[in-house]
Amino acid sequence: MVKTEWRRQSDQAQQFMEECCILDPQAEVSSQEVWNRYAEWAGSYGIKRSLARNTLTSRLKRLGVVDRKTTGGQRMLSGITLQPE
Repeated sequence: MVKTEWRRQSDQAQQFMEECCILDPQAEVSSQEVWNRYAEWAGSYGIKRSLARNTLTSRLKRLGVVDRKTTGGQRMLSGITLQPE
């Protein structure tokens, strides 16, 4: 149990998702919006070694988010939306 809690707390993507996002199968948000919010979130916690954009997206995908590209070339994340600030 302690090890599981440590892993959860040390996983920036999961912490960010729990604090700033809402899982919703009908939702979709641009990856740029998610990245901007993550950067703000990491800065507010004083995280010196924040995740690279591609790493954040990969970790969110492991947590059930779908990454797709629109016909216009914009990267979108499906199954997630941002909580209101």
